[in-house]
Amino acid sequence: MTDSIKIASKNCPLVDGEVLLDRYEIKSLQGKGRYGLVYQAQDMSTGQLIALKVLDSFITENSEMMSSFKAKLDSVKKLEHTNIIKLQDYYHHNGLHFITMDWIEGDSLENIMASHTLSDGQVLDIVQQLLEGLHYAQNSTAKHLDIKPENIMLDVTGHLYVADFGLSVLNKDMTSSKDSGSPFYAPPEYLEDASVNQTTDLYAAGVLFFQLFNKKLPYPAKTKAQSIHEKQANKPRFEANRSQFAKLKRWTLSLIDAEVSNRPDTVSIAIEQYYSDLSTSTPRSLSKIVLYIAAFIAITSAFILLRN
Repeated sequence: MTDSIKIASKNCPLVDGEVLLDRYEIKSLQGKGRYGLVYQAQDMSTGQLIALKVLDSFITENSEMMSSFKAKLDSVKKLEHTNIIKLQDYYHHNGLHFITMDWIEGDSLENIMASHTLSDGQVLDIVQQLLEGLHYAQNSTAKHLDIKPENIMLDVTGHLYVADFGLSVLNKDMTSSKDSGSPFYAPPEYLEDASVNQTTDLYAAGVLFFQLFNKKLPYPAKTKAQSIHEKQANKPRFEANRSQFAKLKRWTLSLIDAEVSNRPDTVSIAIEQYYSDLSTSTPRSLSKIVLYIAAFIAITSAFILLRN
């Protein structure tokens, strides 16, 4: 049992073996997350293990946050993708507010990055899987708004899952928290005035990709104000020298550009650019010029043949 679990156990509202709603049997306390205590439980109706999160009182006593969460609940429950942890349901029972979701046997990317050296192949696999999950979410008009290593899970086979879709509305004040990881990953316009757009999640993913490629954050500021200043200055130092990662420098920096208009408009475009840059070291702008020249030569040749 870890220290964090021991600490959480002092105020633990549930005990091993307890059954909720004649359906969910508590197996063990896993730890304390951002939104409350996290348990492993078994759904007795299916026999499957699930994650059961008991929401903290500071959340449940905030009627505005709970109303926002409940309003988004139905749409979040509809998200079905191999790279997204499914939120199953929300319950209010005997004074407890809790949510159930799929159980993943693995660890967070945050812990894995801290304790393991990832190979180039593993890094690129993480990038590709996260892009696929975000692509599906964007096509489903769903926004996460808190993409960071803590909210990315990898199972024992290396399969990636994005956790906590729909839970960002439960953040007490995510953008002003000094000790939260989120200011490292959120775009400057979101930190400044909570402005959300098509690139918000993609920007956060871009910061994570930069971190994976360079083994450091592009903007290491500790406070919200410092983070906004660094991100608006737009001068991250991309120093990855591995050939595969170096090819992705232009692409990665475009994802975390200070100007929204300079970022890829959609995840679909970002994916297309990713595979294009990964397959060749030729810059995209130069590739376009080559294509234009080839097209011009082809048209000119056809015109000459027709005249002859």
